[in-house]
Amino acid sequence: MPYRRLPNTDAARIRAINTALYVIETMDDKDVPFNFAIQQKLSFFKPKFELAVSNYKHSKTKQIESSKQYLRKEKKARLYVSHFIQALNMCIAREEMKADCRTFFGIDINDKSTPDIQTASKLLEWGNKIIEGEPKRLQHGGNPIYTPSFANVKTNFSIFKNEYFSQKQFQKNTLRFTQAVAKLRSEADALIKCLWNEIEEFYSNIEKDELRREKCSRFGIKYVLRRYEKNKK
Repeated sequence: MPYRRLPNTDAARIRAINTALYVIETMDDKDVPFNFAIQQKLSFFKPKFELAVSNYKHSKTKQIESSKQYLRKEKKARLYVSHFIQALNMCIAREEMKADCRTFFGIDINDKSTPDIQTASKLLEWGNKIIEGEPKRLQHGGNPIYTPSFANVKTNFSIFKNEYFSQKQFQKNTLRFTQAVAKLRSEADALIKCLWNEIEEFYSNIEKDELRREKCSRFGIKYVLRRYEKNKK
């Protein structure tokens, strides 16, 4: 015998509520298979839940769209920061600069390696060190680095930094809307369960199972065949 299956997605929850409210619009009150209290609760709850789901979807879409742009900016900034430090080391290797100029960037005098900046947090850390350290180096009589220039490094790092914090804000917004929907989801499930229980109870005097399910299905109740029942068809 088919069993009742409650909605398991937000779209299905909204559809279940809308179906029940839509069907009763043209019915006499005495024929409505659930009480007025539930009807009122559904009417008040529906726009609140729909708005929460809509906000979540919009925020998630904006986050995904922003993420694509952010990743491009992060990649470019990583190249500039990495190449700047490599250029600094090459200038020192060619004896165009003294090794102690590394200290302006928080690097040990004898450290010839390029820092690991594969994570966004490390890129932020080393980008900031360059932005703060290079003007100090130049003020102490250092020669400018041209490939890449400090101006290009600063511009691309600043763009990445802005995108990084924008992306973080999108993530916070999405999390907030996700939590809001999650809180309402349990309320939606309880309301739909109560609604469907009353509808099934209203039509419980109909002896034929198929006719009873047909009546209930009109109001959005979903019945699902079990696996062995599907195989019989």
